[in-house]
Amino acid sequence: MTFCCFPLALNLRCIERLYGDHGLDVMDVLKKNASLALPVILIRLKQKQDEWARCRADFNKVWAEIYAKNYHKSLDHRSFYFKQQDTKSLSTKGKTLRCPAKNMEFELFTVNKLF
Repeated sequence: MTFCCFPLALNLRCIERLYGDHGLDVMDVLKKNASLALPVILIRLKQKQDEWARCRADFNKVWAEIYAKNYHKSLDHRSFYFKQQDTKSLSTKGKTLRCPAKNMEFELFTVNKLF
């Protein structure tokens, strides 16, 4: 079992991503003459891996800043529901719905006090 006889999907995807539209051509060359093509492809893959690792390290700095900035917002995960409840209760409709109930409670309280 060699690489060119049983190419894995991951290997194919890496070569396609590395060489773009010419990925299938590179795979054909790899199948025809693996001993010459494989060292060149491996060098290119290692270069890309180093480049992607540097990009990831650079983005980790940016992401760390974003995570730090959004950390306190993530702790307040119920604020949306509190704001929603406040807007409902402070609206005119919410106030009018609460008023008759309060009046009824007050009337029952005063009637019970008299007796």
